[in-house]
Formats: sequence, structure tokens, C-alpha cells
Amino acid sequence: MVARAWAAAFLLLLLAPVLRLSAEEPITPEERTRRLLLFFELEPEANFGQEEQLLLYESLLVRLGSASRKVAVKEYPSRAPGVSDAQRSTLARSLGADSWLRVSLAGNWLSVDLGVSSYDLIGQATAFAFEMSKPMRRGAVDLERDFWDEVTAAVEDYYAQAAANRTVPGEVVFQARPGTRILGAGPGMLRTDSTGFARADVQVPVTLSVRATRAGFFPVEGKYFLSRAQNTVQLEQDRGARFAFEVYLNNLIFPGFEFSYFLIPGLLFARTGFTTNAIGLLFTDTGSEGEGGLLVSQGLYQMDLGLGIYLNDEDRDLRAYAGLGAFARLLTALGYFGLEPIAPWGLQAALGIEYSRNPHWRFYLELAPLLHFTNRPDLMFASFAPDYSLAGYAFLPWGVFEFLNLRLGLRWQI
Repeated sequence: MVARAWAAAFLLLLLAPVLRLSAEEPITPEERTRRLLLFFELEPEANFGQEEQLLLYESLLVRLGSASRKVAVKEYPSRAPGVSDAQRSTLARSLGADSWLRVSLAGNWLSVDLGVSSYDLIGQATAFAFEMSKPMRRGAVDLERDFWDEVTAAVEDYYAQAAANRTVPGEVVFQARPGTRILGAGPGMLRTDSTGFARADVQVPVTLSVRATRAGFFPVEGKYFLSRAQNTVQLEQDRGARFAFEVYLNNLIFPGFEFSYFLIPGLLFARTGFTTNAIGLLFTDTGSEGEGGLLVSQGLYQMDLGLGIYLNDEDRDLRAYAGLGAFARLLTALGYFGLEPIAPWGLQAALGIEYSRNPHWRFYLELAPLLHFTNRPDLMFASFAPDYSLAGYAFLPWGVFEFLNLRLGLRWQI
């Protein structure tokens, strides 16, 4: 209790000029005051002492009180995180508020990580939401000067306008890599110019839900609060994957390896690799692959080279891709090493789907049909054991189509 009183007294002394200026502002009778419930939350990893917490909270409370004459701040006693937005709205209504503000803190006294969001219960919309890191170089002096400026400016800009039920024309400026496509800033799509800028006319204050995409880079999604004073959005875009290495089981029997290089990061790739039939795992009894054991060997290797392209964005948990390439088959048997004499080469397509919540490690299932070119499809037919199932093969006059060839594997992208 003593620490709280000391902190409040110290801050009131520092903030006296601000409060005096606020008190001198005239208030007209027709202005409607918005009631804002403040949720001040400390994340589990936050490292603040008791007095530091009090200084942060009291300084925020004082600065919010002087941010706008149209906003009255109500305090919510708990500082524990984990309350959902729906619960905050319910609590705000029960306490007589018509909006709420969440300020969550992480980090420590030297570098404070802030998560800020606000919801307008009257307008049934998110007022603003943003995250930022703030250094604390001069302790309580920073709290008095500009530490909470972004928070108080967002509150003042949005709720001052909302109290009067009006918005004003404004402009949003996006800064990103040239050629970036931006959705969510109007009825159409924006594209950044050669200098990396795109502009659109909007009514402010407003919160925009934006998605930005550019080939070769991870898409960016976020919500951005805009006002007359804060109208620039800088989109940080990370480069997509450049290399990939994968291991797989072909038809759940024979292992294979592939290496990919992305010509366009995360989108267009060239890959090469091989499948070895020298050793495999036989999970089903075909009666012909070996001698009834778990391991099977055929002395056949298949080398491949091809191109592929992803069909949707890199940040999706489920991605589809397609590809086309060529393959050659090598045979090692009875002292022979060279191209397989019956059907030495052909074309291989790929249609796959991969899943992961991790952008680097992805499981995939791929349909990789093979078109074997051969002048003697009858000899290829005769090369199979009599009891081997040929349900996935089509024998043509000029080749053999193996249309049920599957790969199940793990892909590592960097």
C-alpha cells in the first residue's frame, strides 16, 4: 500500500503539467463520454518488480485520463492474462463500460514488450490492435514523457471520433517490397510500386485487416489501426524457402531421397534425387517381392530430375504442388551395371499435398505416376512375377503407364 501511494505521488508530480493542460480544455455539453474498461495484464514471462509494476500501471492510468476529455477510464482489478476477448466484452458490459482496452506487458524494466488492443461495444468492432517493444532508458522519466504515446494517441484518435459518431477522410500508406499485392485496404487490390509504396483513401480512424503477398516471400497478415497521425503501415516480409531436402518411401516399400532448389523462393523449384530398390521394407505379403521376409531387394535404382510449382501460399498449413520431370533406371545384377535394358527412361509427373504447422518441416503425400517408354512392353510385363498384382499398370503399344505410384515422406525446407 505504501509502495502504491509512493508511486502514485511520484507520477502525479511528474505528470502535473500534462494534467494541468488537460484540465484547461473546455468541455461542451453535447459531447458524450465513452467509458473504457482497462485490462492491465502481465504475461507469465514478464520480469517486473512490484514497484515497477505500479509505476507502469499508474503512469498508464494517468496518461489515459488526460488523453481525451471524451474518455473515462474504469479499472479492472485483476492483472492475470488469459481472458478472452468475449470475456472482456462481457465484463465491460457488467461494469457499465461501453468499450475496453487491453494492455499486456512482457519483457523487463529495460525493454518492455507491449500488446495493445481495444474493442468498441457500441460499434461492435475492433478499435485498434498492435504490438510493439519500448526501451526504458531513463526509468520513470520515460513514463512521464513518451512511453505511452502510441497507446494514448490510439485511444484519443479512435474514441474522440467515436464519441462524436464521425470519421474523417484520410490516407493509408503501405511500405513493402516492390510488386507486393495488398488486400483489405479497400474494395480492390493494391500493388506497391517500384519504390515499395502503395496508397489508398480511407475513412479514419479505422482498423484494417490486411493480407500482403509477393512471390518469393512469406505472406503477411495483420490488423492495423490507422488515424490521421498514424497512417503508415510497414510490412515486414521474410524470404521464402530456398532449399529443401526430403526422404520418403515409394509405395511404402523402397526409400528415396530428393534435393530441391527454389528458383523462386517458396514457389517454383527444381529437384533431383533417386529411389533405390536395393533394399526395402515389405509391409504386405505380395508373394513375389522376396522370400516372405520383412526386407526386399531388387538391384534397381531410379534417378529423376524435374520442375515443380506450389499452388497456394507458403503460410498455409495445407499446401498443394505439381511437377513434371524425367527419370532414368539403372540396373545392377549378375555383374551388370548400366541402364535398365527394357525400359531405361521415361516421364514422371507429381501431384502432392503437404501438411504442417511448422514452416520448415512438412509431411507430404505425393502421387508420382511414371510413364515408361519401351519398344517391348511385353518384356516388361514378363519381368513381373506371375502372382504380382498389376492393378496400377496400363500396358500400351509404346510404353507402360504406372499410374498408382505413391510417395509418403518428410520434407525439410530452409
